[in-house]
Amino acid sequence: MRPLTRRLSALIPAVLLTAGIQFAGSPAHSATPPSGDLRLAAAETAIPDSWIVVFKGGTKSTEAVAGELTRRGNGRLSHVYRTALNGFSAQMTQAQAKRLAADPRVAYVEQDSQVAVTATQSGATWGIDRIDQRNLPLSGTYTYNTTASNVHVYVIDTGLRTSHGEFGGRATIGTDTVGDGQNGNDCNGHGTHVAGTAAAPPTASPRAPRSSAYES
Repeated sequence: MRPLTRRLSALIPAVLLTAGIQFAGSPAHSATPPSGDLRLAAAETAIPDSWIVVFKGGTKSTEAVAGELTRRGNGRLSHVYRTALNGFSAQMTQAQAKRLAADPRVAYVEQDSQVAVTATQSGATWGIDRIDQRNLPLSGTYTYNTTASNVHVYVIDTGLRTSHGEFGGRATIGTDTVGDGQNGNDCNGHGTHVAGTAAAPPTASPRAPRSSAYES
């Protein structure tokens, strides 16, 4: 039994030494790469390789910072935002955008996408609801498929308050048909209301939201 005991006593330190080398050569745990907030757009509206990068509150959007991050990710800087949001837009692949999103200065990276004006307005007033609907009862919606930017609306009424904010500078006096000494300026309100129904912007009531109104 002594030779066997001597062989085992010699073998055990060798095994422990080998195991120690293996443990020392391997990391204590597998390193997980940092991940960020990457927001993908719907496939049907996504713009390929176009991304919007938004900074966290402590980082100010500047040409220098945006350029640094874009070059580091091998992307191409498109625009630096200073008012609409704190960030920039850039051209890069999804993999590059994912790596950039992991930067500690970045709040999130969002894929750029196409947007369109909704063609149906809900909660429409009866005046515009009646325009797209012949039969009663009214549906409470108004559907339109054009902004009518090339349309001119001529309103024969009590005048027109061209300074009203909803016209956005698109309303003018053509001729005065009232003859009350106001030179076409609306002192009643009805003409302005009618012109607003016809040509106010989408935020108010989008019948012909980019058309021009004239008092005639």
